[in-house]
Amino acid sequence: MNCDPHRTRGRQVLTDPFLNKGTAYSPDERLSLGLSGLVRSAVSDIETQRARNYEMFRRKQDDLEKYIFLQSLLNRNEILFYDLLYHHLAEMLPIVYTPTVGKACALFSHITREYRGLYVSPDNIANIDQILRDVAMPEVRLIVVTDGERILGLGDLGSDGMGIPVGKINLYVAAAASTASSTRNWSSASCSRSSATPARAAAVGGLGEAEGVHAAGALQRSHPLVRR
Repeated sequence: MNCDPHRTRGRQVLTDPFLNKGTAYSPDERLSLGLSGLVRSAVSDIETQRARNYEMFRRKQDDLEKYIFLQSLLNRNEILFYDLLYHHLAEMLPIVYTPTVGKACALFSHITREYRGLYVSPDNIANIDQILRDVAMPEVRLIVVTDGERILGLGDLGSDGMGIPVGKINLYVAAAASTASSTRNWSSASCSRSSATPARAAAVGGLGEAEGVHAAGALQRSHPLVRR
């Protein structure tokens, strides 16, 4: 994904969750990025957008619907997602992570709207170098990996376990108020061990014994989106 705003223009900006600010673009930004006419003319700051999205979050009737709503926002506008999550962390933490993420993983193939991350399995492990080279994301700061086994006591969910690293990276970024401009989730066939430093985390592992076992992780890049 091209995340350089100097090379990305027009509707590409609005469909890139790392660049999309919804209606928060200033008039000058709209002209320089080719957005004039593509969004409504009123400029809404992030506080206004946060309030609107929180209202819609509260309208959802059950926790799984709230989870789907938040993941949709993440896939559309990461700046706003992390701002909303940071300001309502106590309320939303049980939605983006346990216990709701367990329900989400059990139904992941049914509720997935957009894919996040990398899936490395016995079918494509021979191409792992190419898969990693194709991640167009500079300054990766964090990787979270799971092998999909024993997901919250639910057993081996295979690639449906992707919800775990997605949730973990949501938690890590919002709780630490760390830089969140690019979080990416990886699923690989059983990269099961990780080592981390405060600035960077990396996953280390090999293929699992069970066919179809997947692992997931997250990468984080560098401009600050969550503000204290």
